Amino acid sequence: MVPDLSEWRAVRVAHLKAEVRNLYWHIRNSQRGRQDAYRRRYYRKISKLKTELLALGESRRAVLDLVACCRAVRCRVVGCQHCGHRVNWKAWV
Repeated sequence: MVPDLSEWRAVRVAHLKAEVRNLYWHIRNSQRGRQDAYRRRYYRKISKLKTELLALGESRRAVLDLVACCRAVRCRVVGCQHCGHRVNWKAWV
């Protein structure tokens, strides 16, 4: 049986997005100044994952929206599809 490539691509993209979210969590929770090498290592890993997402056919805008969502403690992108938060945080801040 031949595997469906579109299904494989969707699963791989979802996995890469989850990895990017996880790595940004580590960056947010590390200490600035004391753990700079640690943070740079995670930024290098994220850059490899972003290039892989682009190679899989994700648009540059979608990758940038994912990064914007993951960098913030609370997502401020209205209607974000990456984090699952559908709340308009601009109304709360």
